[in-house]
Amino acid sequence: MTASESVLIGQKGQVGRITLNRPKALNALTLEMVQSICNTLQDWKSDDSISLVIFDASEGRAFCAGGDIGAMYRTGRAGDYEYGHEFWRTEYQLNHMIATYPKPTVSVVDGIVMGGGVGIAAHCTDRIMTENAIFAMPECGIGLVPDIGASVLLARTPGRCGEYLALTGTRLSGADCLYAGLCDHYVRSSTLDALVSQIISAGRMPDLTEFAQPAEFTMDQYQDQIDAAFGLDTITEICDHLDRSTDTWAQETAKKMRSGAPLSLIMTLSLVRAARNHRSLMNALRDEYRFVSRAAEMGEFLEGTRAAIIDKDRTPAWQYPTVESVPEELLQEMRSRAPGGDLTIFRQTS
Repeated sequence: MTASESVLIGQKGQVGRITLNRPKALNALTLEMVQSICNTLQDWKSDDSISLVIFDASEGRAFCAGGDIGAMYRTGRAGDYEYGHEFWRTEYQLNHMIATYPKPTVSVVDGIVMGGGVGIAAHCTDRIMTENAIFAMPECGIGLVPDIGASVLLARTPGRCGEYLALTGTRLSGADCLYAGLCDHYVRSSTLDALVSQIISAGRMPDLTEFAQPAEFTMDQYQDQIDAAFGLDTITEICDHLDRSTDTWAQETAKKMRSGAPLSLIMTLSLVRAARNHRSLMNALRDEYRFVSRAAEMGEFLEGTRAAIIDKDRTPAWQYPTVESVPEELLQEMRSRAPGGDLTIFRQTS
Protein backbone atom coordinates (compact mmCIF):
# COMPACT_ATOMS: atom_id res chain seq x y z
CA MET A 1 0.00 0.00 0.00
CA THR A 2 1.44 3.38 -1.02
CA ALA A 3 1.42 6.51 1.11
CA SER A 4 -1.40 7.90 -1.04
CA GLU A 5 -3.48 4.80 -0.30
CA SER A 6 -2.63 4.62 3.41
CA VAL A 7 -3.44 8.31 3.98
CA LEU A 8 -6.52 9.70 2.25
CA ILE A 9 -6.27 13.45 1.72
CA GLY A 10 -9.12 15.63 0.51
CA GLN A 11 -11.01 18.89 0.85
CA LYS A 12 -14.70 19.57 1.32
CA GLY A 13 -15.73 23.18 1.45
CA GLN A 14 -13.23 24.96 3.66
CA VAL A 15 -12.21 21.82 5.52
CA GLY A 16 -9.13 19.74 4.77
CA ARG A 17 -9.50 16.11 5.79
CA ILE A 18 -6.69 13.65 6.51
CA THR A 19 -7.90 10.07 6.98
CA LEU A 20 -5.58 7.28 8.12
CA ASN A 21 -6.31 4.25 5.95
CA ARG A 22 -4.42 1.13 7.06
CA PRO A 23 -7.22 -0.50 9.07
CA LYS A 24 -5.75 -4.01 8.92
CA ALA A 25 -2.54 -2.63 10.51
CA LEU A 26 -4.54 -0.56 13.02
CA ASN A 27 -3.46 2.49 11.00
CA ALA A 28 0.12 2.19 12.27
CA LEU A 29 2.21 5.05 10.89
CA THR A 30 4.96 4.43 8.35
CA LEU A 31 7.63 6.97 7.50
CA GLU A 32 5.94 7.59 4.14
CA MET A 33 2.61 8.29 5.84
CA VAL A 34 4.18 10.78 8.23
CA GLN A 35 6.01 12.52 5.38
CA SER A 36 2.79 12.73 3.37
CA ILE A 37 0.88 14.31 6.26
CA CYS A 38 3.70 16.79 6.93
CA ASN A 39 3.78 17.85 3.27
CA THR A 40 0.00 18.27 3.17
CA LEU A 41 -0.11 20.40 6.29
CA GLN A 42 2.72 22.54 4.97
CA ASP A 43 0.80 23.13 1.73
CA TRP A 44 -2.43 23.91 3.56
CA LYS A 45 -0.80 26.51 5.81
CA SER A 46 -0.86 29.09 3.03
CA ASP A 47 -4.00 27.84 1.30
CA ASP A 48 -6.73 30.39 2.01
CA SER A 49 -9.41 27.93 0.90
CA ILE A 50 -8.64 25.75 3.96
CA SER A 51 -9.92 27.10 7.28
CA LEU A 52 -9.79 23.93 9.41
CA VAL A 53 -8.20 20.45 9.30
CA ILE A 54 -9.82 17.20 10.46
CA PHE A 55 -7.85 14.05 11.30
CA ASP A 56 -9.79 10.81 11.41
CA ALA A 57 -9.48 7.17 10.36
CA SER A 58 -11.19 4.72 8.05
CA GLU A 59 -13.71 2.40 9.64
CA GLY A 60 -12.05 -0.20 11.84
CA ARG A 61 -10.75 -0.87 15.33
CA ALA A 62 -8.25 1.97 15.53
CA PHE A 63 -7.61 5.62 14.98
CA CYS A 64 -3.89 4.77 15.09
CA ALA A 65 -2.08 2.21 17.25
CA GLY A 66 1.29 3.98 16.94
CA GLY A 67 4.30 3.84 14.69
CA ASP A 68 4.94 0.82 12.49
CA ILE A 69 8.00 -0.38 14.37
CA GLY A 70 8.59 -3.45 12.22
CA ALA A 71 10.94 -1.58 9.87
CA MET A 72 12.79 -0.02 12.79
CA TYR A 73 13.22 -3.46 14.33
CA ARG A 74 14.49 -5.01 11.09
CA THR A 75 16.91 -2.19 10.29
CA GLY A 76 18.10 -2.02 13.89
CA ARG A 77 18.83 -5.75 13.94
CA ALA A 78 20.93 -5.18 10.81
CA GLY A 79 22.91 -2.46 12.59
CA ASP A 80 21.27 0.35 10.60
CA TYR A 81 19.87 2.89 13.04
CA GLU A 82 19.35 5.76 10.61
CA TYR A 83 15.89 4.63 9.49
CA GLY A 84 14.66 4.88 13.07
CA HIS A 85 16.33 8.27 13.49
CA GLU A 86 14.63 9.57 10.32
CA PHE A 87 11.24 8.19 11.37
CA TRP A 88 11.37 9.81 14.79
CA ARG A 89 12.72 13.12 13.49
CA THR A 90 9.95 13.31 10.91
CA GLU A 91 7.26 12.17 13.32
CA TYR A 92 8.32 14.76 15.89
CA GLN A 93 8.23 17.44 13.20
CA LEU A 94 4.62 16.40 12.54
CA ASN A 95 3.76 16.51 16.25
CA HIS A 96 5.20 20.00 16.57
CA MET A 97 3.51 21.16 13.34
CA ILE A 98 0.07 20.05 14.57
CA ALA A 99 0.56 21.60 18.00
CA THR A 100 1.58 24.97 16.52
CA TYR A 101 -0.59 24.93 13.40
CA PRO A 102 -2.00 28.37 12.50
CA LYS A 103 -5.44 26.92 11.70
CA PRO A 104 -7.82 24.94 13.93
CA THR A 105 -7.22 21.19 13.93
CA VAL A 106 -9.73 18.53 14.97
CA SER A 107 -9.06 14.87 15.77
CA VAL A 108 -11.86 12.31 15.76
CA VAL A 109 -10.93 9.18 17.72
CA ASP A 110 -13.37 6.27 17.59
CA GLY A 111 -11.05 3.39 18.49
CA ILE A 112 -7.54 2.56 19.63
CA VAL A 113 -5.14 5.49 19.94
CA MET A 114 -1.63 4.79 21.17
CA GLY A 115 1.91 6.07 20.70
CA GLY A 116 2.23 7.88 17.39
CA GLY A 117 -1.56 8.07 17.10
CA VAL A 118 -1.62 10.12 20.29
CA GLY A 119 1.00 12.34 18.67
CA ILE A 120 -1.54 13.26 15.99
CA ALA A 121 -4.75 13.30 18.02
CA ALA A 122 -3.67 14.87 21.30
CA HIS A 123 -1.89 17.89 19.81
CA CYS A 124 -4.99 19.10 17.96
CA THR A 125 -6.94 22.13 19.13
CA ASP A 126 -10.18 20.12 19.46
CA ARG A 127 -9.90 16.46 20.41
CA ILE A 128 -13.03 14.35 20.04
CA MET A 129 -13.36 10.84 21.49
CA THR A 130 -16.19 8.32 21.69
CA GLU A 131 -17.13 5.37 23.88
CA ASN A 132 -15.03 3.21 21.52
CA ALA A 133 -11.81 5.11 22.20
CA ILE A 134 -8.97 3.28 23.96
CA PHE A 135 -5.92 5.35 24.89
CA ALA A 136 -2.54 4.07 26.09
CA MET A 137 1.16 4.87 26.03
CA PRO A 138 2.70 1.37 26.41
CA GLU A 139 6.25 2.22 25.31
CA CYS A 140 8.03 1.08 28.48
CA GLY A 141 6.97 -2.46 27.63
CA ILE A 142 9.05 -2.42 24.44
CA GLY A 143 12.06 -0.62 25.85
CA LEU A 144 11.12 2.88 24.73
CA VAL A 145 9.69 5.88 26.56
CA PRO A 146 6.38 7.63 25.91
CA ASP A 147 7.42 10.07 23.20
CA ILE A 148 5.67 12.26 20.54
CA GLY A 149 5.68 14.97 23.22
CA ALA A 150 3.81 12.65 25.59
CA SER A 151 5.96 13.61 28.55
CA VAL A 152 4.50 17.13 28.49
CA LEU A 153 0.98 15.94 27.59
CA LEU A 154 1.01 13.53 30.54
CA ALA A 155 2.51 16.12 32.86
CA ARG A 156 -0.66 18.19 32.38
CA THR A 157 -2.99 15.45 33.65
CA PRO A 158 -4.50 15.63 37.16
CA GLY A 159 -2.16 14.97 40.07
CA ARG A 160 0.28 12.17 39.29
CA CYS A 161 -1.81 10.55 36.57
CA GLY A 162 0.97 11.34 34.11
CA GLU A 163 3.51 9.19 35.89
CA TYR A 164 0.91 6.45 36.41
CA LEU A 165 -0.10 6.27 32.74
CA ALA A 166 3.46 6.54 31.45
CA LEU A 167 4.97 3.89 33.72
CA THR A 168 2.18 1.32 33.54
CA GLY A 169 0.81 1.69 29.99
CA THR A 170 -2.68 1.59 31.52
CA ARG A 171 -5.50 1.85 28.99
CA LEU A 172 -8.06 4.62 29.37
CA SER A 173 -11.57 4.83 28.00
CA GLY A 174 -12.71 7.90 26.11
CA ALA A 175 -14.57 9.05 29.22
CA ASP A 176 -11.46 8.79 31.37
CA CYS A 177 -9.48 10.66 28.70
CA LEU A 178 -11.95 13.52 29.25
CA TYR A 179 -11.24 13.31 32.99
CA ALA A 180 -7.48 13.31 32.37
CA GLY A 181 -7.62 16.24 29.96
CA LEU A 182 -6.48 14.12 27.01
CA CYS A 183 -9.59 14.96 25.00
CA ASP A 184 -11.97 17.92 24.89
CA HIS A 185 -15.25 16.39 23.70
CA TYR A 186 -16.84 13.04 24.52
CA VAL A 187 -19.55 12.17 22.01
CA ARG A 188 -21.64 9.22 20.89
CA SER A 189 -20.02 7.17 18.13
CA SER A 190 -23.33 6.92 16.31
CA THR A 191 -23.36 10.70 15.83
CA LEU A 192 -19.92 11.08 14.23
CA ASP A 193 -21.12 11.27 10.63
CA ALA A 194 -23.53 14.06 11.50
CA LEU A 195 -20.93 15.80 13.64
CA VAL A 196 -18.28 15.78 10.91
CA SER A 197 -20.84 16.91 8.35
CA GLN A 198 -21.73 19.86 10.56
CA ILE A 199 -18.06 20.82 10.92
CA ILE A 200 -17.60 20.64 7.15
CA SER A 201 -20.77 22.64 6.51
CA ALA A 202 -19.73 25.36 8.97
CA GLY A 203 -16.04 25.39 8.08
CA ARG A 204 -15.32 25.72 11.79
CA MET A 205 -15.96 23.97 15.08
CA PRO A 206 -19.65 24.26 15.99
CA ASP A 207 -21.21 23.86 19.41
CA LEU A 208 -21.06 20.12 20.10
CA THR A 209 -23.56 20.11 22.96
CA GLU A 210 -26.15 18.15 21.00
CA PHE A 211 -23.59 15.38 20.33
CA ALA A 212 -22.20 15.07 23.86
CA GLN A 213 -22.87 12.01 25.99
CA PRO A 214 -22.52 11.66 29.77
CA ALA A 215 -19.00 10.65 30.76
CA GLU A 216 -18.80 8.05 33.50
CA PHE A 217 -15.31 8.27 34.96
CA THR A 218 -13.53 5.36 36.63
CA MET A 219 -10.08 6.88 37.00
CA ASP A 220 -11.16 9.52 39.51
CA GLN A 221 -11.86 6.91 42.17
CA TYR A 222 -8.16 5.98 42.16
CA GLN A 223 -6.79 9.52 42.16
CA ASP A 224 -5.70 9.50 45.81
CA GLN A 225 -3.97 6.13 45.41
CA ILE A 226 -2.29 7.29 42.20
CA ASP A 227 -0.99 10.44 43.87
CA ALA A 228 0.26 8.58 46.94
CA ALA A 229 2.22 6.03 44.90
CA PHE A 230 3.35 7.97 41.86
CA GLY A 231 4.27 11.10 43.74
CA LEU A 232 7.20 9.23 45.30
CA ASP A 233 10.72 10.05 44.15
CA THR A 234 12.01 6.85 42.54
CA ILE A 235 10.85 3.72 40.71
CA THR A 236 11.97 1.61 43.67
CA GLU A 237 9.94 3.68 46.13
CA ILE A 238 6.85 3.52 43.91
CA CYS A 239 7.11 -0.26 43.54
CA ASP A 240 7.75 -0.78 47.27
CA HIS A 241 4.72 1.36 48.11
CA LEU A 242 2.51 -0.67 45.77
CA ASP A 243 3.90 -3.96 47.06
CA ARG A 244 3.01 -3.07 50.64
CA SER A 245 -0.63 -2.74 49.73
CA THR A 246 -3.04 -5.66 49.59
CA ASP A 247 -5.41 -3.62 47.42
CA THR A 248 -6.23 -5.19 44.06
CA TRP A 249 -5.59 -1.95 42.19
CA ALA A 250 -2.12 -1.64 43.74
CA GLN A 251 -1.22 -5.24 42.97
CA GLU A 252 -2.34 -4.94 39.34
CA THR A 253 -0.50 -1.65 38.99
CA ALA A 254 2.73 -3.12 40.35
CA LYS A 255 2.45 -6.00 37.87
CA LYS A 256 2.04 -3.58 34.96
CA MET A 257 5.10 -1.61 36.03
CA ARG A 258 7.25 -4.72 36.27
CA SER A 259 6.47 -5.58 32.63
CA GLY A 260 8.43 -2.51 31.56
CA ALA A 261 12.16 -2.30 30.95
CA PRO A 262 13.82 -0.86 34.08
CA LEU A 263 15.90 1.50 31.92
CA SER A 264 12.72 2.82 30.31
CA LEU A 265 10.94 3.19 33.65
CA ILE A 266 13.74 5.28 35.13
CA MET A 267 13.98 7.51 32.08
CA THR A 268 10.22 7.86 31.74
CA LEU A 269 9.83 9.05 35.32
CA SER A 270 12.63 11.54 34.72
CA LEU A 271 11.05 12.83 31.49
CA VAL A 272 7.58 13.37 32.94
CA ARG A 273 9.01 15.11 36.01
CA ALA A 274 11.17 17.35 33.82
CA ALA A 275 8.18 18.20 31.61
CA ARG A 276 6.11 19.19 34.61
CA ASN A 277 8.73 21.87 35.25
CA HIS A 278 9.54 23.13 31.75
CA ARG A 279 6.03 22.73 30.21
CA SER A 280 7.60 23.01 26.75
CA LEU A 281 6.69 20.72 23.85
CA MET A 282 9.99 21.52 22.12
CA ASN A 283 11.97 20.54 25.19
CA ALA A 284 9.90 17.38 25.59
CA LEU A 285 10.50 16.29 22.00
CA ARG A 286 14.19 17.09 22.26
CA ASP A 287 14.61 15.05 25.45
CA GLU A 288 12.51 12.15 24.16
CA TYR A 289 14.52 12.06 20.92
CA ARG A 290 17.75 11.86 22.89
CA PHE A 291 16.50 8.58 24.33
CA VAL A 292 14.81 7.00 21.31
CA SER A 293 17.75 7.80 19.02
CA ARG A 294 19.87 5.49 21.20
CA ALA A 295 17.18 2.96 22.10
CA ALA A 296 18.05 0.37 19.43
CA GLU A 297 21.82 0.55 19.70
CA MET A 298 22.27 1.05 23.44
CA GLY A 299 18.88 0.40 25.02
CA GLU A 300 16.25 -2.32 25.23
CA PHE A 301 14.11 -1.51 22.19
CA LEU A 302 15.10 -4.45 19.98
CA GLU A 303 14.60 -7.05 22.71
CA GLY A 304 11.36 -5.44 23.86
CA THR A 305 10.01 -5.40 20.32
CA ARG A 306 11.06 -9.01 19.74
CA ALA A 307 9.22 -10.18 22.84
CA ALA A 308 6.08 -8.12 22.34
CA ILE A 309 5.67 -7.85 18.58
CA ILE A 310 7.88 -10.33 16.71
CA ASP A 311 7.92 -13.56 18.73
CA LYS A 312 5.11 -12.49 21.06
CA ASP A 313 6.45 -14.61 23.90
CA ARG A 314 6.07 -11.68 26.36
CA THR A 315 9.28 -12.70 28.12
CA PRO A 316 11.90 -10.08 27.28
CA ALA A 317 15.45 -10.78 28.44
CA TRP A 318 16.35 -7.23 29.44
CA GLN A 319 20.02 -6.34 29.37
CA TYR A 320 19.35 -4.46 32.61
CA PRO A 321 16.75 -6.59 34.41
CA THR A 322 16.50 -4.49 37.58
CA VAL A 323 16.50 -0.81 38.40
CA GLU A 324 19.69 -1.32 40.39
CA SER A 325 21.47 -2.85 37.40
CA VAL A 326 20.99 0.18 35.13
CA PRO A 327 24.35 2.02 35.02
CA GLU A 328 24.27 5.68 35.96
CA GLU A 329 26.64 6.37 33.07
CA LEU A 330 24.05 4.99 30.64
CA LEU A 331 21.32 7.17 32.11
CA GLN A 332 23.52 10.22 31.70
CA GLU A 333 24.25 9.33 28.10
CA MET A 334 20.56 8.82 27.34
CA ARG A 335 19.99 12.38 28.56
CA SER A 336 22.84 13.90 26.58
CA ARG A 337 22.92 15.44 23.11
CA ALA A 338 21.57 13.00 20.52
CA PRO A 339 23.88 11.13 18.11
CA GLY A 340 24.46 13.43 15.16
CA GLY A 341 23.04 16.35 17.11
CA ASP A 342 19.78 17.27 18.73
CA LEU A 343 16.65 17.91 16.71
CA THR A 344 17.12 20.86 14.39
CA ILE A 345 13.61 21.19 12.98
CA PHE A 346 12.60 23.62 15.71
CA ARG A 347 14.22 26.39 17.64
CA GLN A 348 16.37 24.71 20.25
CA THR A 349 16.33 25.64 23.90
CA SER A 350 18.91 24.93 26.51
